[in-house]
Amino acid sequence: MIESADQFTTPFAVECSNDPNCEEAAICRFFEDLREAQTFAEVQAQRFRAVWLCEIGFYETRQGLERTDWIYFWWSEGTNWGECSGRRMGYPCDYQSELTSYEPLVDREAKKRAS
Repeated sequence: MIESADQFTTPFAVECSNDPNCEEAAICRFFEDLREAQTFAEVQAQRFRAVWLCEIGFYETRQGLERTDWIYFWWSEGTNWGECSGRRMGYPCDYQSELTSYEPLVDREAKKRAS
């Protein structure tokens, strides 16, 4: 799994493993474009048991603080994580016990450019 905040420079990532409970993915690839990440994830889902698609996002902690983290918002059936909810709802990398609503980094940046 992605571990470093230094990796917050590229907005999307795909992780792949044949072990859904792995500590470290066999493949971790970063993408600037969501469509490219989705295509890569779909291809890798044919090769690996577990595939996760994540993006940098902002969510509110239980203490009411905003946190920046990688958010897993799509995963293959082999992960045993259940149904995906799509973007804006996922599992933060550092805290994966419950689905969490979040604001994608790319959305926040688009709002800044528009204002």
